[in-house]
Amino acid sequence: MPIQFNPKSIIVFASTVSPVFITFYLILEGAFNGHVKFIVYLVGLFATILMGILLRGDKTSLDTSPDSMNKYVKKCVTFDGPFNMSHSIRDGPSSHAIFHFYTIMYMLQGIVNNPNDIGWPFALLLIIIAATDLSLRKSNMCNTMTDIIKGATLGIFGSILYWQAINTTSFPGKEQLYFMKENTMKKCKLSKKLKFRCKKGGKEVIVG
Repeated sequence: MPIQFNPKSIIVFASTVSPVFITFYLILEGAFNGHVKFIVYLVGLFATILMGILLRGDKTSLDTSPDSMNKYVKKCVTFDGPFNMSHSIRDGPSSHAIFHFYTIMYMLQGIVNNPNDIGWPFALLLIIIAATDLSLRKSNMCNTMTDIIKGATLGIFGSILYWQAINTTSFPGKEQLYFMKENTMKKCKLSKKLKFRCKKGGKEVIVG
């Protein structure tokens, strides 16, 4: 049965699929700008979510009656993923909480390390989306507060450990992290007089 078209339903739908929207946005942004930052980001994200799945227990605090499960699917399940329902309702770290807190912390680490003070509007948008999504999942009894806290903790620590590992290694290197200071020499263009015009900060420098 289709959901009703009203502001509340739109907000609920948008928040439920927000992890998908954010992921596709980062993939498209990478494709248009010709970098692989999204691949580096996704590797750490998938590893952290997989760890959260492995940490789920065998029990569930949810009502498993047919009517309750039907309501759970309608309110909480976006797609029929690779894990069946009996696994997804087990108590443990919330996958949505892992995603949101991993992503927010991943972006914030790049933002605070960039001397040009960029990226804060995007981080604020991610925080608003996360707060909306997790609040609705809590009110719809998709996740308990304990599972959200566990997911948030795992997402934050997973993001910090992975980001720091990338930041301190030569491959793929800190240039593949979001909002880090980029190598301006890559933005050089060969002029008609066989001189390179490079952007350095807010100035244009001629090389050669």
